[in-house]
Amino acid sequence: MRNHSDEAGWQALGAALEYCAFLLEAKVTATALVALTTEILSQRPGLPVGEIGKHLQRNTANPNLSSVLKEQFGGLKRFLAAYPHHFFLKHDHPFNPHCFLKAAMDPAELAAAEAERERERE
Repeated sequence: MRNHSDEAGWQALGAALEYCAFLLEAKVTATALVALTTEILSQRPGLPVGEIGKHLQRNTANPNLSSVLKEQFGGLKRFLAAYPHHFFLKHDHPFNPHCFLKAAMDPAELAAAEAERERERE
């Protein structure tokens, strides 16, 4: 019989291995991309999507990363937008919006930013 904590441990190990493969072998997975983007935004909050892409490319030493992201996920901006529970994209630029790590945002700041985004949609 499997223990829930054992399964969580295996999932964490799998995520860590994907992260390592991303950095060492340029194997791009959603799990690894979320992890590295989270690390980048925890060190440099509120970066434009283009700057995040530059950091990802530098950290992975993969000059073709933007092409891979476009092919696999429809681009970095679309990828980040697919993870609204992790990342908050401002609507301050149509192609290169600022991205924030939701967990690092003050709850009042997040609520105000989400309200502003809703007003912009109207």
